[in-house]
Amino acid sequence: MGRFWTTLDGLLGQPPDQTWKLRFETAVSEIGANIARHAYGLGVGGPLRFRLRLYGDRVEGYFTDRGIAFVDPAVRQDGPGDDLLSLPESGYGLSIARSALDRLAYRRTARGTNSWRLVKRLPL
Repeated sequence: MGRFWTTLDGLLGQPPDQTWKLRFETAVSEIGANIARHAYGLGVGGPLRFRLRLYGDRVEGYFTDRGIAFVDPAVRQDGPGDDLLSLPESGYGLSIARSALDRLAYRRTARGTNSWRLVKRLPL
């Protein structure tokens, strides 16, 4: 994503700060890890595609895979809190991604493709 940030910074008069970028990258990492773990299962693997797009007011990331369909669990509503070092090994990924983004959407196509859309508005 480094090349994307360099391009983004060059295109925008006021590029996003490091905290903004870190929040987006964290959401991307959490969703990507969830796909690897749950759509394919650790050690199984499969095709996974990720694209980034820049719009005038936002950045969007898109994951597509052909793994098992996502079933939304009872997502923790309490959030990770402030003490990130004491978090359990798993269980907060979707909550973290949702809190870092402006929109997180999932859909499963009729052809069996999982599609994730991650949206973060640019600070204007």
